[in-house]
Amino acid sequence: ADTIILVHFMIDLGRIHILSFPRDTRVPLMHDGQEKLGKISHAYRWGGLNMILDSLNKFYRVPVDHTITIDLSLFRRIIDTIGGVRLNVEENLKYRDRSAGLVIDLKAGDQLLDGRNAEGYVRYRADGMGDLGRIERQQKFIKAFVYRLKTLKQLRIENLKVIGRLPSFMLGLYSDVDTDMSSDLFLRLMAGFSTIERDDISFRTLPGQGEYITDFSKKKKINYYISTQDQLRQSRSWFLHRERKP
Repeated sequence: ADTIILVHFMIDLGRIHILSFPRDTRVPLMHDGQEKLGKISHAYRWGGLNMILDSLNKFYRVPVDHTITIDLSLFRRIIDTIGGVRLNVEENLKYRDRSAGLVIDLKAGDQLLDGRNAEGYVRYRADGMGDLGRIERQQKFIKAFVYRLKTLKQLRIENLKVIGRLPSFMLGLYSDVDTDMSSDLFLRLMAGFSTIERDDISFRTLPGQGEYITDFSKKKKINYYISTQDQLRQSRSWFLHRERKP
């Protein structure tokens, strides 16, 4: 799980809060029978989804009611099923990782991204901003994705083709994702999501700053993303929608 996002879906208020966690966020982790502080990106490799949930509970102190895990092949299929997502790519994005089988080659400008190019856009982090830049692109892509879903209501031939295959796709989607939700809740949330406007979805990244900390066992300094207790408190207040109104 290289990308970890918490979502607070307030169906009664018609609002969604989306919080992204940088992959280097320093959290409590259980490893080799001992609890230690490490990068949240290591949690899935060391202990799967259960370790991510345990670490988030100890670190962020917000209960997670349900989880959804989406792999890259399903992500591509979702984007292709809705006919792609139109987005303005802010600069040329070019990157190759042969070991991971990842090739990104996107030109700057407004364009319709299919599943493969959408994957490249949300995974790219070789722009000098690293993971924080990637998170910005992911949040920008989610906004464009929501807008695409809204445009499906427009009466166009290409939209009618997409809408025609959506019911069977949505039913199959539940069996394809890894989730602990019931099918009824999953479909109810999808239906609720379709009524949400873009302005009702708020995005934030966990506040913090990069810091090198010495790991004496490895005899080297490791770069972590560190959040103070005050930053965590303010972030939780926003995420749970408990901020005082001005």
